Amino acid sequence: MNFNFCSALRSFFKRKPINAIIILLMDRQKHKKIQNARIIATNIFMVICVLVLVFILIFVAQGYTYNYRSGSIEQSGLIQIKSHPSGATVKIDGETQFSHTEIEKMLSAGSHDFVITKKGYDTWKTTAEVDAGLLTRIEWVRLFPLKTTISELKDFTELRVASAAPNRKSLLLSEVNSNKLQLVNLQSSNLKITDIDLASLLGTDSETAKTAQIAINSWNTNSNRVILQWFHDDTTTWFMLNLDAPAKSINLSNLSQLDIAQALIANDSASKFWLLDTEQNLYSIENNSLPENQPLKIADNVRKIANNKDVVAYTRFESTEDDPDQLKRMLYIRRDGETDSIFIKNLGSAEASATFALSTYWDSEWILYSTDKNVEVLSGKYPSLDKPSQSLKSLFKTTLDFTPKQISVNREQRIIALSADSNYFSYDIENRRPFTFSADIPITRINWLDDFLVWHRNDDKIVVRDFDGNNRRELISDIDNDLPVIISANNKWLYYFDVSEKTMSDTSGQNNSSDSTPEDDSSNQPIDTETTTPSAQIIYTLKRSNL
Repeated sequence: MNFNFCSALRSFFKRKPINAIIILLMDRQKHKKIQNARIIATNIFMVICVLVLVFILIFVAQGYTYNYRSGSIEQSGLIQIKSHPSGATVKIDGETQFSHTEIEKMLSAGSHDFVITKKGYDTWKTTAEVDAGLLTRIEWVRLFPLKTTISELKDFTELRVASAAPNRKSLLLSEVNSNKLQLVNLQSSNLKITDIDLASLLGTDSETAKTAQIAINSWNTNSNRVILQWFHDDTTTWFMLNLDAPAKSINLSNLSQLDIAQALIANDSASKFWLLDTEQNLYSIENNSLPENQPLKIADNVRKIANNKDVVAYTRFESTEDDPDQLKRMLYIRRDGETDSIFIKNLGSAEASATFALSTYWDSEWILYSTDKNVEVLSGKYPSLDKPSQSLKSLFKTTLDFTPKQISVNREQRIIALSADSNYFSYDIENRRPFTFSADIPITRINWLDDFLVWHRNDDKIVVRDFDGNNRRELISDIDNDLPVIISANNKWLYYFDVSEKTMSDTSGQNNSSDSTPEDDSSNQPIDTETTTPSAQIIYTLKRSNL
């Protein structure tokens, strides 16, 4: 029997399953379809992987982590800590961190303890809340050196006025019986002083300039324009002092022909102003030479004003239809260039104590007001006639244990502080956190040492605290004045004044001229002690300690 190999092979391939496989592997068209399907499947798989990866990254970026202990997913928050000086060691909940300040770290939402240290400096501590999915910035860590070098920079005779610029770069002061203002640069290691002639500024003679009383009312946000009051012969004259070009300063009283009670700068160039006169009328005015340049009356019966550059807020007393016999304190705002004011809030009875402030932090505009012990923060966008849909919404509301008398805002416009007697309240606009604390003694003014620290004098010591009341420290001893205390903007020095009394002998009839002749040379004559009287001169010494 002969074996036919080809017949056997053909018989084998006639089996359908095997044929199908062979055809599938060898058929070009079907092979191409398989390849295309493989490519499509691979692309779909890659897209799914990318989407999963993106989802995981978004998940992580939002602060979500997996808690292995509880088996649950939790959202963390990001903490950012800056310090002066930098390079400080950070402990969070007792655990020392690998990185030094400045530091960023993801933490679980909730309360955490922070301790900041650096060799040669004091220790800073706080407990702060970390919000889930949000950045919490702690930028106010200030470490003071344990040992300092104090330098005496310059002696001034008794000062009649002294004020620190909000940007912490300069001091503006004037001595008693001096016909000049002095602008002191705080940024340079060598003290630089620019003299400003008061007689030219005030438009008067030198002797009158020496005896006039001067008050520094306010600074603009750029710290290059100052509102001054000059008191002389029972009259008050208001000026806008241009520190960049004193010759371009403006006599606001002459410009407006008003009896001014308060003046505010309405723009960065200081060409527009908000003026409240003594008859409680609110005006706006622009500095130009046009004949029609007259004060524009905005409202009457105005009690208080405050501004955020070209937006002014004011309160006025009005009666309402519901209670026509009872005056209410109404809060309004007015934008420069608009034809009418916009009502914001009924603050209640006109007899209630009230204060307010307004500003902008980042892209959010806000107003804080207090009525007696009630405090509310409104935030959003100021409504306007052009955009009536814009509105302010309540961000925070509380009732204090005291009635605020003073209100102040830090230069960054982030922190609002209220005080009365020894009580403080502050609110952090960014982190939306309120704080209350008590000082050692009653405080008559809120003083900022830098952008986040407040200071006051307790007996003969300068006491500083963070704006939230934490980290109380005593910096300077043997101080008996409330003149400015300030940290320079470059964070290198702490400036303050020391006041002393220097006794000098004033000898009547004694000639100290080097041109005297032997006949009239009083050095050869005995001193008449009966005509020699000691006189005391108060000396203000500007001092500086290193940071």
